[in-house]
Amino acid sequence: MALLAIILVFTNVWRFHDAFSQYTGSIPAAKVMLVASGLMLLMSKPDKFFPEVFGSKVGKYLGLYLIAAVISVPFSYLRGGAIERLIDLLIGSIPFVLITAAAARNDETLSRILKATVIGTIVAALIMAVGLGLVSNGADGPRTSLRGMYDPNDIGAVAAACAAFAIWLIKDKSRIWQLVGYAGLAASGYIVIRTYSRGAALATGTLVLAATFLTKDAVPRWVRSAIIPAVLLAFVFAPAKYRDRISTLGTVEADYNLTANTGRIEIWKRGLGYIASRPLTGVGLGQYDQAEGRWGSEQGISRGWKWSAAHNMYLEYTAETGLLGGVGLFGMLIATLAMCFKRMRATARTPADEERRRMAMAVFLATLTFCVAAIFVSAAQSPMLLFLVSLGIGLSLREYGAPVRRAAERIMRNRTGARIPKRLPVQPTRPLSPNWAQDVR
Repeated sequence: MALLAIILVFTNVWRFHDAFSQYTGSIPAAKVMLVASGLMLLMSKPDKFFPEVFGSKVGKYLGLYLIAAVISVPFSYLRGGAIERLIDLLIGSIPFVLITAAAARNDETLSRILKATVIGTIVAALIMAVGLGLVSNGADGPRTSLRGMYDPNDIGAVAAACAAFAIWLIKDKSRIWQLVGYAGLAASGYIVIRTYSRGAALATGTLVLAATFLTKDAVPRWVRSAIIPAVLLAFVFAPAKYRDRISTLGTVEADYNLTANTGRIEIWKRGLGYIASRPLTGVGLGQYDQAEGRWGSEQGISRGWKWSAAHNMYLEYTAETGLLGGVGLFGMLIATLAMCFKRMRATARTPADEERRRMAMAVFLATLTFCVAAIFVSAAQSPMLLFLVSLGIGLSLREYGAPVRRAAERIMRNRTGARIPKRLPVQPTRPLSPNWAQDVR
């Protein structure tokens, strides 16, 4: 289970099998992993595991997220495309969520999964550094992504979120893993710079501030005092075009995203209109671009109109699946953040408790960072979103103590044949009589 979860991180989150497609051809790694995931789930007693997953607070919101996707299909603008996206979501992504959630219930396995994400960040940075990345030269500069990634903004968001796991790793007991953590942190910054993504830069800034001021002992004290100067130093030595692009955040009034009809602000305004027109069913799973195309046709724009993506995860999924989908998406992220925040604030009585607290802190920082990056990317069905949700589910199952409860139920059933009630009855006590000592004699 642990090995499969780690492989799924490399194939689903980072999609390394696509990064080398120019040399290896089209390797159906995702399909192979899909079959392996299905077999693993069948062998893991799904009749017991599934109720636990979707019975947790994060899992309940994931259920709403999926139900809304199903409801939207019959009412979608392009039904065939919506069905294809739904099949990909249910068959291609949900097994990944369930496998990762099952593995994340165990402290040692969760630690290995988080370490794998850091190694993935380093590998992705090396791919870019040796020239195997996909470079698109445009007005914004030479923006780099990995093959198989839709957009440089997408991989920038993934790298920014994975930096949280690198921060967690630099306080590992092993000196080697500490060095891997520092390398992962540097690799994350390198990827963000190479993508020229302003959204990823803002997300990285959020991570730096949260790790410095919000979390307890996230990094060593000397790192905490040096992290902000290090970020400023990295910005100074970044390529000139990158500095120019980031500096536009201070002159947003001249940005095309605020003025052009195809800019983000106008796209988001139209997205609010799509929600208002179809609040219950949405325009259909994966159909935001279809809605944009229809709007252009209604305005009489026949040539040169861009059927744009939403460039905002929250608006994207709410417009595509209705308010129910929006509640599911927001809910599973907020539930993950709240649960992790509660756990990382808990008192650690043993070294094992302290390590659990630190892993919850890492998931909290990664989720918060991705939530900020997702304001600027269409990531409502992205592997990184579902990966973070699966970690939240795994931590939720651990918090509710389902394995301990099952063991207690088995013991009670073997002895008495009865199940343990959720709340044991409390027997009322009678006050002792004044002559209790004589009664005892």
